[in-house]
Parts: sequence; structure tokens; C-alpha cells
Amino acid sequence: MGMSMKKKLLAMVLAGVMVFGLVGCGGKSDETTDTSSNVSASDTTVDENGAPVNKDGSKLMEGVKLTVSSDNYKPYRYQDENGEWIGYDFAVLDKLSEVLGFTYDFEEIEFSGVVASVSSGKTDLAPTLCATEERKNVLDFTEPYHIPKPLFAVKSDSDISSVDDLKGKKIAVTFGTTWETMLNDEMKDAEITSMDTLSSVVADVSAGRQDAIFGDSVQITEYAKDNDLKTISWDVNYNIPADDFGLKKGSPYVEPINKGLEYLKESGELAELQEKWLGEDSVTDWSSVTVTE
Repeated sequence: MGMSMKKKLLAMVLAGVMVFGLVGCGGKSDETTDTSSNVSASDTTVDENGAPVNKDGSKLMEGVKLTVSSDNYKPYRYQDENGEWIGYDFAVLDKLSEVLGFTYDFEEIEFSGVVASVSSGKTDLAPTLCATEERKNVLDFTEPYHIPKPLFAVKSDSDISSVDDLKGKKIAVTFGTTWETMLNDEMKDAEITSMDTLSSVVADVSAGRQDAIFGDSVQITEYAKDNDLKTISWDVNYNIPADDFGLKKGSPYVEPINKGLEYLKESGELAELQEKWLGEDSVTDWSSVTVTE
């Protein structure tokens, strides 16, 4: 991945820990997280390639060691046949680590515990996290690095072929995600079940216990291909928050990470990563994106 990195899976169980009811690899050494960096955002410039650096030429987060936490969420983050963690989130983090100089570990935890883990300081950063108003009470967020779209999936032999057919049906969604909120807001006539993991959701649909799954189009499409499901798009007028990195309130790393993301967007490298890991349809025209707080 361009750096000498050690990926270490540290199983964490955050039983019963939630914050406000919220539940959506460069290597790190065995030292504790270094919260002192040479980040001095107002004192920055760019190098010959246009990448952000400190005025003395050093990288903005040189020597910083982060712990990243989230769940298995293919194709954003998942393990290959060798047990190595790969995916869009890791590809973006690897590029950012090259530009900014930090290293990181990844700890796999249930998505329902991600906000609690980062807000309490147990871990430093959560990827693919939408900056909802509720989450912004306890976390700081970077600029977005992906704009998701909604999608349903049903069994391939199901009679359901449109969103209208889902009225009164059983729909499963991952607990604590913005997709859960959206579904409860917009599908009042459906029977909605929330589960901790998308793999559990898919298993219930495949077994016939649920009629449909709902979530991020990139991930739902991936699971549909692997589980003999067909997809159903939803043209709905709903303000879907973008995917950001979430960090603890007051984190000094939000601004340098934003500078790194800006560089990756302007250089076209982020678009290349989106196309590689998420598909051509997921490439974002960042010039047309307006970020609202």
C-alpha cells in the first residue's frame, strides 16, 4: 500500500454502550495514540505536487498514530481471502496517510458502537459516517468523501418489482444508520426491522423472514450479486447526508484531513478510488457538491 504498515484486527465488544441512541490501513505501532502532531493548519503551504504541507516542508500529521474503528461493510471495508482488510475506506485512508504522514490501525466493532467508541476516545476515527445533527452533538466531521444513494433488494424470484409493491411489506435495515432514519421517515406503511449487521439483514431476506433490504446502493448491489437478489431503485426527495470521517469533538485532525481530501479531489485521485472500489456510477462530481452544515 505504499507504506510500511501493519494491519491488526482487534476485536472489541462494546456491549450496551451507545451515545444518544446512535449506532454508519496504514499501520500503527503498539504505542498509544499520539495526540500531539505538527498540525498547524494556518501555517501550511503546498509542495511541488500541490499536496498540503507545513511551511517547513513536513507533513501535516507526521508521526500521528490513529486507531480507526468500524464494522465489516463491503465494499468500503472487508477482509479478502487472506484476512487482509481492504476496500474503499482503506484505499482513501492509505492515500491520506501518504499525503499527511500519519499511520493507523483498524479495530473491527459493531456499527452500533462506533459513535460511542470515537466520542469517548477509545478510538480516533470512524469512516463512512454521515454527519447527522444528532451525531454532530458528540463528534466532529470532515468534509465528505462519498455521496451515497438509496437502494432496495429482494429475492430474485420475488413478485416485488417496484417501491409501490413494498407497501405493507417487511423491510430490514442496519440499526443506527441514516438509512434506518430515512426508511422510518418515508415508508410509514412498511414493517421495518433494524438489525446490527447487514449480513444478518441479507440472511433474513434470503431465508424469507424479511421481504426486502434497504441501504447504500453500492453495498446493496454488492450483496445482491452475491446472494441472488434483485435491486429496486427509489427516486425519493430526501436529504441524504454524505459520508464523512467522524472524529472526537475538538480533534486537531479534522482540518488537516480536510486539506488532504481537498487535494485528493482536485488531483482526481479520489475519483479514481471511487471508480475502482465503488463503480463508475459512484464517482462524485465534487465541483457540483454543496456542503451544508
